[in-house]
Amino acid sequence: WVLSSQLAVFPGAMGEVEDDVGACLRIGDSIALLGKDTGKGFLRCRVTSLAHANLHIAPNDNSPPGDFTMCVFQVLAPNKYKANKKLEKALKEKKKSMEEASTDSDLSPLKRLADAETEDNNIEQTRQLGKPVVYGQPVQLYHAFSSTFVRVSTSQASVTENSSMKVELAPSNAKHCYFKFAPRYKIRAEGDKVRHGDSVLLESVKTRGQFLHCSSHKFPQSHVDSGVYEVNLAVECTSFSLLMYHYRSKRDPVSLLPGDYIQLLHKEVDGHVCAEGPVVAVAGQKQPLEGVHLRFSRPNGARSQSTNKLCTSALTYWQVEGSDVARSAAVLWDQPIRFRHATNQHYLAVDDFGASTYMTSARNDPNTEFVLKAVLENSKEVTLGVPCRIQHVATGAWLHATDEDYIRNQYSAMSKETDVSTLKWDFAPLKELAALPNEQFDDAYVLTKVSAANVQAFNFAAGMAPVLHSFCRNRKNGIVLHAKEAAEAVSAMHQVVSFQTVKGRPVKLRQKYLRNVGAVDLLVQAMKAPFAEYAGPNKDGVIAMKELTQAKLSPTASYVKEVCVALSKTLKAYLEGESRKNELYVARHIPFFQTQFELGLNTAAMVTELVDNNRDIVDCISKQQIDAFVQQLHREKSSQYLELLCVLCSCQNVVLPENQEYICRKVLLENKEQKLGLIYLTEVDPPGTPAGRQAVYVSLSGKEGNWMPMEDCACNREESGPNKGRKICKCPSLCKQAMDPQVCSELQEQGLLNEYTYLVSMLKLFGRLCAGRNEFCIDVIANKCHYLTWEEC
Repeated sequence: WVLSSQLAVFPGAMGEVEDDVGACLRIGDSIALLGKDTGKGFLRCRVTSLAHANLHIAPNDNSPPGDFTMCVFQVLAPNKYKANKKLEKALKEKKKSMEEASTDSDLSPLKRLADAETEDNNIEQTRQLGKPVVYGQPVQLYHAFSSTFVRVSTSQASVTENSSMKVELAPSNAKHCYFKFAPRYKIRAEGDKVRHGDSVLLESVKTRGQFLHCSSHKFPQSHVDSGVYEVNLAVECTSFSLLMYHYRSKRDPVSLLPGDYIQLLHKEVDGHVCAEGPVVAVAGQKQPLEGVHLRFSRPNGARSQSTNKLCTSALTYWQVEGSDVARSAAVLWDQPIRFRHATNQHYLAVDDFGASTYMTSARNDPNTEFVLKAVLENSKEVTLGVPCRIQHVATGAWLHATDEDYIRNQYSAMSKETDVSTLKWDFAPLKELAALPNEQFDDAYVLTKVSAANVQAFNFAAGMAPVLHSFCRNRKNGIVLHAKEAAEAVSAMHQVVSFQTVKGRPVKLRQKYLRNVGAVDLLVQAMKAPFAEYAGPNKDGVIAMKELTQAKLSPTASYVKEVCVALSKTLKAYLEGESRKNELYVARHIPFFQTQFELGLNTAAMVTELVDNNRDIVDCISKQQIDAFVQQLHREKSSQYLELLCVLCSCQNVVLPENQEYICRKVLLENKEQKLGLIYLTEVDPPGTPAGRQAVYVSLSGKEGNWMPMEDCACNREESGPNKGRKICKCPSLCKQAMDPQVCSELQEQGLLNEYTYLVSMLKLFGRLCAGRNEFCIDVIANKCHYLTWEEC
């Protein structure tokens, strides 16, 4: 009864909304579920990795920290799913079989049916929007933060209770996603309307008689959500208080709601209010937390009367919070609110003297409350895009843009030496944000809402940070990596790789979000965590790096290698594209990546992508580092190191003669003098071959003899019979399994490169060394060493 009387006030806070909407749950409404039994906290999920996503309840957590949308679920009508399920199954089978014959045209009928089904679902959701929900009616719960559906697992048992089924989050719906509300007490019956504030049970439609249940056991220490109670599906039920978070859309779309992500743009100076810091920090490691400041996209912070292009960095994202985080009613002018930074999870605050701004993690700190004052008030509700001023509640001070430069904490801690560790990645002008006791005419801010697509992408990046943090924490705590954890980590990294590309092209904005939330730093930390060389005093649960170089790996070493290869691929995907800032941000870790070259973790390909066409990084590569690259080529004759040497010879179509000559001496001349066999020899009609053919022959041994026609490298012969049209290789020893391009590409991804790719990379290196008509390199290749003559070319 107390809840009902409180909820009756909610519609009035929103404006003119009929009483029935304020009391009855409807399709499209967003709700929060507060557990009333074990735990007594909100039902939530804070990760976006499908392999790690679990619903849970934190003990006695009536005010959960961070983004409250982790606790928000949208109530939707059931969808059709069979056509999309068939398409998903066909795509999995195609990927598993890797048959070249099954092209996209074979799946086009299934794609058309799936698209039609999706369109029908959208129409049905629009038609059902706003209809009351009754007890016993099937509904779906759509998790707002991760953009997934709550679903009962069909194959996995609960983590904490083997007799119960696991409840997971899935991007696609099915009958296992259907639930129905059941009344906890007899004051409600099946067929009655579900009302906000009711005590409800959630029963699975697929497995009748089983309910969402909060376990009495907490997740183990090795779990990403350790220390909280798991929510699973069991015969025993848990009751929840159904709290209204957000009504179906009947308001002005430009009004401001708590929970919205916004950007604060200073109208006069075209600067965004921002801060920096990771979502989660690895314990024991210094993670910089930048203070509040103004960020300018315009060079030198130049003033302009026209609004500059909106910044897309998540460093400028702020989430609005009201006095009650579990409600999202429209914000009014002069209503106290808080601004929580999207990445570092801290709140904007003003000190007790009303002079300077700072960040704090304390939600209940009175210094975090602000009110918005309209420059020209035209309604009671705060309107997006309307200039306003921001006043501090406790001191009455006003946020003010100063002309004083803001100095980054990361840059001030850097040494003055010129190497990759001192490269700066961000050159945007920054100014201090202060507070003044008197209102200034030019201190007007414009509140701009972040688009739903950008919020969804940012949430994905933020939800992956706890997964990487958990992997590092387990290694530090001495927990041995086992098969299940390794498989889940690899699955999460595959998700991150797919997230960074759309239709095969890298998306710069999504890569930027990974950098903003600190996921890139956690990726590097995760590559260090399993090795004893980078571990702390506790050496349990880690291995020595040399164990990965052995012929036969132990089970733990094989799991570590599998995870590190996936981490390396994820970093390589992050570096793809034309973002110089991404490359400069990772460049400081190049010395660490060099230590992993000989471990077979594909880090050489990642460093090649990092250095390619970035002059700032190339200029910081020292001769000692080039020597290390060459020594690694001596130990392992792989095309990865030739490709790495290629990118050091030229940058952005500008040749680097000093690097060309140094690499030529270290690789070509030393190979000739010491007979290392690093270079494949080529010759036209060498002795011992049929005369008069005028054909180029290649010796894979690096010595004269054992000549093989170069033309045998081409896979140009077609197989007859049932596999007619399929390419096969004339020379299996030269191009292993080149008959199947998919297999060949997989070998390249795994670092199992063959003689054919090494030959191609060698010829490419010759071209890079001779670029710009470098006379010294041309003379070495053609005359002194006779590696390649004009006749062979």
